Amino acid sequence: IAESLPCLLQRLTGAPEAVLILCLRPREHIYLFYALKSLLLDHPVLVISDELLFSDRLVLRCWGDIACAPYREIQTIISGLQKYGHCPYPLKGTLAKFLSVPECATGFFEVPVIFNNPKRLMRYMALLMHRAISNCGVTSSQQKLLWALYKGHYSLSGLTKILSKNEKQIWQDKNRLLMKLGMKNRLY
Repeated sequence: IAESLPCLLQRLTGAPEAVLILCLRPREHIYLFYALKSLLLDHPVLVISDELLFSDRLVLRCWGDIACAPYREIQTIISGLQKYGHCPYPLKGTLAKFLSVPECATGFFEVPVIFNNPKRLMRYMALLMHRAISNCGVTSSQQKLLWALYKGHYSLSGLTKILSKNEKQIWQDKNRLLMKLGMKNRLY
């Protein structure tokens, strides 16, 4: 456990056998991944997250296909420890596999090694996001809807004016869009 990024970097440099288990949402920690970029090649890493959004999956893929385990796997272990004093046996899932055989990320790192400006890194990530969304078959009208939802300024009735569609069409488009992106429809 490290209290700060410099402390984490120092510990990882001094311990080549260290394994990283990060409990976070990747899209909220792009700078952390960027700071760890050279170490992610040398250390096994697993991200634990309560929910992975489309952008989270993109970030993990861009940083070498980092493995991710759902938070409910940890909940199972914690409840077993609390009830019985030991983990349920046999352990199953991504976390169990990672703990038994930790592996470094083996995918292609799509993010260039050198960014000397945070804005340039974020613009590059926006470009990767646009490419990934386009590859999922999201149309330009769905991208416009996605942008409006992302901004969060519009109610359903407000979206009808912006998108020139009725509420039912917008609702259906939103459902199709979220399905293409592999997300749950929680946006009301």
